[in-house]
Amino acid sequence: MTAELEQGATILRSQEHEKLKELTDQLGESVIELFTQRSPIVRVFIGKIHGQRVGYLSNPPGHPNNMLTVNSIDKCLAAMDLFKTLKLPIISILDSPGGDPRKTESDKDAIVKMIQLTHEMIAYPYPKMGIIMGRCFGGAPMFAFPKIYGGRRSIAVRGAQIGVMHKSIIEELLSGAPRLKEAWKKVSDSEVSSLGDLVECGTIDRVIDKSEITKEIYRFLLLSELLEQKENNMGFRLFPKVSGSLQFLK
Repeated sequence: MTAELEQGATILRSQEHEKLKELTDQLGESVIELFTQRSPIVRVFIGKIHGQRVGYLSNPPGHPNNMLTVNSIDKCLAAMDLFKTLKLPIISILDSPGGDPRKTESDKDAIVKMIQLTHEMIAYPYPKMGIIMGRCFGGAPMFAFPKIYGGRRSIAVRGAQIGVMHKSIIEELLSGAPRLKEAWKKVSDSEVSSLGDLVECGTIDRVIDKSEITKEIYRFLLLSELLEQKENNMGFRLFPKVSGSLQFLK
């Protein structure tokens, strides 16, 4: 049995590595990972797209245990401090069921840490964008740079799940309260699985295929440059190497 478990774990790690490699291939040229000795729940990268360096915070796509912990929040804080020093635009790529509810995390003041990270995300002075790639439940949306945090662009990859918690968990919690369950089901049935309702109300800008991630990152960088030019009204280019042929966006 132990050998079977070890073999299964090896296969799972291999699959996770392939998914992460598929993602990092879309983050630009010369992608390097930082803070590798810290929490694996959040991975930190710097990549370059058309000459512009970008800082990334990412959950490993599809990893079953992506619950946000104090250690992962500390890693985010360290990464954002570095990105701010380097004056980088920052992109968060999210696949998380939310915060880790275990007592061990509460004992480490997890809520205080989340509030600290929230303040840092709101105050981050350079362009920021969120890409929801998988699960986005509980308190996880705050890590995707929503518009209320000053996020410039918010994208969801097709198939992403956004809500308070997974529907199966809600059904289990309401199993002993039929009337509440019925009321919740009516609301749930009105939700649009394609996330079109969230696009319509402006919570997210677009729903894309995974293959479009690089294009959306480039669009975000170009938009940030154009807005910067408009704000200073002097033609100064925050990201001088980004603009050029718009063919890439077609």
